[in-house]
Amino acid sequence: MEHNLIRKSFIVIVILAVAILSTALVFGANTAAAEEELDEFDRAFVQTAEELGIAESSVIYSRLPVYDTDGKALGYIFDYSANGGYGYAVAIEDESGVKVTEVCPGAENPFAKAKGLPVYTKEFEYWDKEGGFFTSLTSGEKLLKAEFLQACPIRYGAVGDGLLSGGKTVNYENRQVSSFSLANTPPAYCYEVTPNACAPIAAGNIVAYFDRYCTQLIPDYTPGSGFGSRYNYKSVQGAEIDGVMAQLCMDMGTDEGGNTEEECLNGLSAYCTRAGYGVSYESCMNASGLDYNKAKQSLQTDKKPLLLFVTKLEISKITEEGGRDIYTTRYGQCNHVMSAFGYYEVTYSLSGGSSETGRFLQVASGIETMKTAYLNMDNNLQTVNAYSVNIE
Repeated sequence: MEHNLIRKSFIVIVILAVAILSTALVFGANTAAAEEELDEFDRAFVQTAEELGIAESSVIYSRLPVYDTDGKALGYIFDYSANGGYGYAVAIEDESGVKVTEVCPGAENPFAKAKGLPVYTKEFEYWDKEGGFFTSLTSGEKLLKAEFLQACPIRYGAVGDGLLSGGKTVNYENRQVSSFSLANTPPAYCYEVTPNACAPIAAGNIVAYFDRYCTQLIPDYTPGSGFGSRYNYKSVQGAEIDGVMAQLCMDMGTDEGGNTEEECLNGLSAYCTRAGYGVSYESCMNASGLDYNKAKQSLQTDKKPLLLFVTKLEISKITEEGGRDIYTTRYGQCNHVMSAFGYYEVTYSLSGGSSETGRFLQVASGIETMKTAYLNMDNNLQTVNAYSVNIE
């Protein structure tokens, strides 16, 4: 289908008018060439508009970013006019990629009324985050964040912490794996009430791990069930874990700027001391960065989880599928804290006699969309510090 597309800028419409019109003319004459100028959000909107019959000849549209509850970029809302009509659409990114979640012909953009940050929770739910309050743009209801999170238990979240998405598929003839984990199902909890809480989240997962042995870390709580390395920590995060995270936020002095390394270590120490236990930290670093062999020894021999402070990372979910492994990956610059409970090493024998290897730490990432992941040791990793942690 041949059609014209114009994406306007709210800020520099006059300056870019000639360029925009030129783009539209090129698009009308050569659709494939013009589509190369669009990003994945534009392409998702355009494809949906075509499928719904909106873009029969021309579509003029503009877009503004929308955010999740933590203020992280989630996607865009599109205002469009086409075929004598108008409307809006929303496109967001999740683990499966960019998708259009709704198209509303003949309706006004609800975020036009927003005075603060436009927050999109799910289909047909639009909020205005201003100060410490969330105001519904449909009902006018005004809520504090804790009330808002209870009122919206199911909601979209940005994928990672500003990380890029990617992936690969490894087709192999043979695969050899060496791995170890401190538990069959390690703790992998998150905490969304306080923004930038990766330090208390990482420490909270370590507290949850040691509560199996130091039972007063989380009073009147059973962290899971099983024996030895076959132990399964609870997958459902209850009020007890939320309470641990909240207390660690206070102990660390967590604010919207997050935490320093010192605040994280001192806060975890304060939490353990209050519960009647001591905590010790041993460095897993060498002159070039994270000492992977020392990290493995701390996990497998000493049975101690790790606390990792990084500024760049690549984490993956690995799906096994009969002769191939599928990697779904998040990567990029990110000042972040994670806990690690195991390692995973794989060697692939590929067609033609070549091979490929990978070394990973099994982490509780603290990222809601990929709570349990494999941290790549050999790609996109910059480590500020790393410690093995013991509580007794």
